[in-house]
Amino acid sequence: MQTSLRSQLKAFIFVFACFIFYALYVMSGASEKEGGGGGGGVVPFSFFIERQSGEQGAVKYSLSPPQSFLQVFTLMSTPAEEDKRAVAFRETLSSTIRAFPAEAVFFETPPLTQSTLASSQFEFVLLPAPGLESYEAADPHAFQSHFARVEDVKTLTTSFYNLGKDALLVVPLPLPSHTARSYTHLSLFLKHAPAANIDSFWRLAARAMLDALSSSSSSSSSSSSHKLWMSTSGMGVPYLHLRLDKRPKYYNYEAYKNA
Repeated sequence: MQTSLRSQLKAFIFVFACFIFYALYVMSGASEKEGGGGGGGVVPFSFFIERQSGEQGAVKYSLSPPQSFLQVFTLMSTPAEEDKRAVAFRETLSSTIRAFPAEAVFFETPPLTQSTLASSQFEFVLLPAPGLESYEAADPHAFQSHFARVEDVKTLTTSFYNLGKDALLVVPLPLPSHTARSYTHLSLFLKHAPAANIDSFWRLAARAMLDALSSSSSSSSSSSSHKLWMSTSGMGVPYLHLRLDKRPKYYNYEAYKNA
């Protein structure tokens, strides 16, 4: 009887020791990914719903732990070969928007200035955009002249000013291998466009915001207080374009619009 109990105890100790060894091995691997040179594939933060507003079904998202807009846009604009966390972050942002319970969305951020870029915590809102759902396919003709100026065949996203010169537009180039519907609005784009197209879109959007704010602050001593609003609308032109506006003329979320 004692021999049987002793054998069972030894077996239990062996299994328990194996479990502890495996757990330590997994934790060690995760630690190497987080601390390894250039950053591994681990994103050390995630999005969470900060507040669900009654205002047109708006939902506000923040990061945990908090990150400034400067930190986020710097990471978002970083090429994959320089920091693999950048790709993982851009995909995390895309998957968060894809999970929003609406067929189409408006993406909006609060206004930023060069002086608030580093001090304001990153956040954004998503709002249902039922008006965009009626578009059956994207119409790239409105931007065709700008697409034609792109000479590098590897370019997947471009940027240019609108006709009024008061907004910079960040626009993905349509790829022949995908249907035009993939580029109709942000939700369809994130669900159906090629991964490289999506990654390029977020990279250029972040870089455009950093460059625009830097340019405005260096052009005039008073320009550090000039605001820029980042959003997607698409109600006027049925083709995805992210806007960097000097005024929130197409904003829906009142708290950001009036900030």
